[in-house]
Amino acid sequence: MKPIILIDENIPLLAEALEPALNGASQIIHYPGRMLPMEKLGKCEALFVRSVTRVDEGILADTNIVFVGTATSGLEHVDTEYLRRQNIRFVDAQGCNANSVAEYVVYAMLEWAEARQTSLRGRSIGIVGFGNIGTRVADYAHRLGMTVLVNDPPLKAKNIAFPEYVDYTEFDDLVNSADVVTAHVPFKRDGKNTTLGMFGEAEYARMKDGALFIHTSRRLIASESALLPHLYQKRLYAAIDVWEQEPLVNRELAGLCLLATPHVAGYTFEGKINGSRIMAEKYGEFFGVKPDMSIFERAVAREHAIIPDFDDQNGLKELLRESRRLDEDTDMLLETLATPEHQHQVLFDKLRKNYPLRREILR
Repeated sequence: MKPIILIDENIPLLAEALEPALNGASQIIHYPGRMLPMEKLGKCEALFVRSVTRVDEGILADTNIVFVGTATSGLEHVDTEYLRRQNIRFVDAQGCNANSVAEYVVYAMLEWAEARQTSLRGRSIGIVGFGNIGTRVADYAHRLGMTVLVNDPPLKAKNIAFPEYVDYTEFDDLVNSADVVTAHVPFKRDGKNTTLGMFGEAEYARMKDGALFIHTSRRLIASESALLPHLYQKRLYAAIDVWEQEPLVNRELAGLCLLATPHVAGYTFEGKINGSRIMAEKYGEFFGVKPDMSIFERAVAREHAIIPDFDDQNGLKELLRESRRLDEDTDMLLETLATPEHQHQVLFDKLRKNYPLRREILR
């Protein structure tokens, strides 16, 4: 029997890119992310996953898998140490959806500005984490005329040079002074620079009255229960894309948010294609074959370029509203939460699996 390549059905065009390089020597099988076909793992040599599939000794033991790729930025679902010990090649797609998440942050800020009948110009944004996403958020915020505060202790320790428009700020000072607070950090449970519980009652209480908290990072860095009272009191605003108990969503919290979305901030077409492209490149390098990379270029090509004007915030908001439809995503999530609770998990996954085509416009 031919070796098997298992690909999560939500990784677009990867199979099409790999097939020309395989010459029929391997069989590609798609699977739904939460239903990994265990009976196929014995013949599997390469496994491609997204964040809903846990990859550890429990599924990899006694298999012939030599290559694992996750078409995502987050790595919490992968036991990377086990893969290292077993000499299994592991690749990720960090940065693939950075622009998509940055657009989400920009739109959330524009929604907040409209709700408060103000402009973003002259306001301050506090960005915790200055990696792939944080750098893009900072650039867009700067172009919107905002003061950019950044906190990233690991980068500071490396004496990284930050852009001249960035004010490096200690975490407590950032939380106290920023009009908008957004975090883009990896999940780190313990040790130095832990991010577990980074935002709790103490942090929310110190935020400025009327500040916006945006959560598109890792689910356990922000306490939902501690945030709720501040939203009820209308002291803070929130845009939440990542939920503590996914695929279950805090219905009470979702109903109080400016945006409440089903973990789709990074779910643009471009973001997914970037993830697939990285997976194809790494597979080709490892196995010494040449996937058809032109498939990805053709997929994202546009006949007419969209040139957003950051000085026209109303126009920019309308462009993002049309391209990303995050208000519709919020409505759809709230509709699922109005159903009996036993349906919520299935409906949450369905929203993500059947997520409509969304295109990026910011550059």
